[in-house]
Amino acid sequence: MNNNNIRVIKYEKKYSKETIKIWMKSKEKAINQKDIHSEEENVHFLNNILIKEYQVYLAHDIYKDKIVEIIVLNST
Repeated sequence: MNNNNIRVIKYEKKYSKETIKIWMKSKEKAINQKDIHSEEENVHFLNNILIKEYQVYLAHDIYKDKIVEIIVLNST
């Protein structure tokens, strides 16, 4: 991956399914636990709860038009 291709962008709902896949893969690797929620439940949480309470950014590969990472920051 060429870092010149990566741009950090504010979360956009059009990337919700890609974002969820990356997030769940990272969570599983970090705590060795498969997600118990459906994709729809995770998308709802991301789009209706998480983005209201936290700043959510995505690392976007502009040449592949692909999300490569999610970044969530506490707003305080």
